[in-house]
Amino acid sequence: QRHWPFLFFGGNLLGRENEREGKRLWLDAGITLRFPNSKVATGGIYGRMFGTWTFPEIAFSKVELEMVGYANQALVVADTSNLQVIFGDGLLEFAQKYSNVVNGIIEEATAKDNMVLCTRFEAYSRLGLGFWAGPGIYRVEIPNEHKYYQRIGSSLRYEANLGQAIASHSLRLAWGTGGAGWGIFWNGHISYNAPF
Repeated sequence: QRHWPFLFFGGNLLGRENEREGKRLWLDAGITLRFPNSKVATGGIYGRMFGTWTFPEIAFSKVELEMVGYANQALVVADTSNLQVIFGDGLLEFAQKYSNVVNGIIEEATAKDNMVLCTRFEAYSRLGLGFWAGPGIYRVEIPNEHKYYQRIGSSLRYEANLGQAIASHSLRLAWGTGGAGWGIFWNGHISYNAPF
């Protein structure tokens, strides 16, 4: 199965003023398209919700919740402009003509890793000099495989304020039972303050 990049758009629904105060509710939605045949387009969907809330007066002064979900094969669009009416043998001929494409789509849609849902919940304490640390819970669900992996661990983050942008790098170490085992994860991102 080939994984294709998603084109997605999103924004902070709480606006710039709240983002300055450490409050964000970011929503993203995305799509990917591929063309297994000149008459057929297939694609996947992507969604993400990311929330941050800052509590300056308590030990764990920043709380984050992120939920990401995607399905590599979720959409099918076919050009049926040449099909006036299909009766009897016409329907069978149509099915046979595109059988390889249809079988490939069904195979991808039922693949074990076609759909993945990820959840992350973390609480951070400020260490100083741009560093943050705290505990977290991480969960990955694979619905087609009827499996999930849940880990508990901790995260170390460095944030640099670049004027109108914030650069962030996070390193996470977590462990879980039931086959989840140990995991080490790294991610980085840059948030740029939009002028609205």
